[in-house]
Amino acid sequence: VGEDLYLASNIKLNLASSFYRIDKVEVAYSYIKKNDANYLKGKELSSFYKLWFNLAVQLSKPKEITIALLNLTKDVTRFKDLEVYKYKEILVDNFKLLSQSERMYILDEYSSVSPVAVAYLAKKEALLRFYSGDKEGGVDIISWMQGKFSSLPDALSFIEDFTFRAANYSKINSNAIGVIVPLTGSLGRYGNKVVEGINTVLEKEKNINKNLNLYLKDNQNNSFLSRKLIKELVLKHHVAVIVGGLFPHLAKEEYLEARKYGVLYISLSPVYLPRSEKNHLLIEIPGSVESQIMSVLTPENLNHLGRKVSVMYPWTDDGKVYVDEL
Repeated sequence: VGEDLYLASNIKLNLASSFYRIDKVEVAYSYIKKNDANYLKGKELSSFYKLWFNLAVQLSKPKEITIALLNLTKDVTRFKDLEVYKYKEILVDNFKLLSQSERMYILDEYSSVSPVAVAYLAKKEALLRFYSGDKEGGVDIISWMQGKFSSLPDALSFIEDFTFRAANYSKINSNAIGVIVPLTGSLGRYGNKVVEGINTVLEKEKNINKNLNLYLKDNQNNSFLSRKLIKELVLKHHVAVIVGGLFPHLAKEEYLEARKYGVLYISLSPVYLPRSEKNHLLIEIPGSVESQIMSVLTPENLNHLGRKVSVMYPWTDDGKVYVDEL
């Protein structure tokens, strides 16, 4: 009987694949839904979830996209591997489209199927709840993670980091503003101009709020020093927002450090990171890479200039960020 079920599952998979190749998406999907993946194995099982994923994408089914990708990432062992997974953003974005109850169902149901990927989604869920004002909900997710993933180093590291952020968040002084720019050396004149501009704005604001405090730090155009200064601004002065990133190499490092502590970071230059690495704690004053690309690739520009686009970029992480957005 087991052999018959195995054969039947393969026949349905082949039928689904055949209908998919001739663009009969709905029919292909019906055969996938009738199938039982428990009777497939190895390459056949992988083909089943790949096909299910492709069909779910075409039919705009976020829950099924999420489930298919969780099954395809069951062998991932580290958050770092998931970060470079080619469908990571599709996984995260479709998971976010689900209702809160659906998200919790997915996390519970698939925690043993794909533990690292589910722990990664749980991390996103905890941060989403916490920074949207549902601090208790964020802590609930952390408690759930502690029970489910006590043997996963990445999950334990995040839990520790989140606990620190939550404790620090309660100490934040909404009237404290940190500014990190070069104030000395050959580039000091640029930093001092920034400070002059900020002081002008704050003078006006102080007519409304006399309790504003500005903490100025000189990073000497050194990203390593910037990270130390951000830690000092957060832990010692409990600033609510940090202004910095006068140059891109500083912006990237400073934002990543500020993000660790859950503090809003306003960057004076673009932050060259993939979109998935940015969150609501980042404001890019000159416009993000994403917004720049969207401005260039408007339908009007493409219709006027043509749809063949040539890209010249440096073979660096910064350059690749632009290419990835295209």
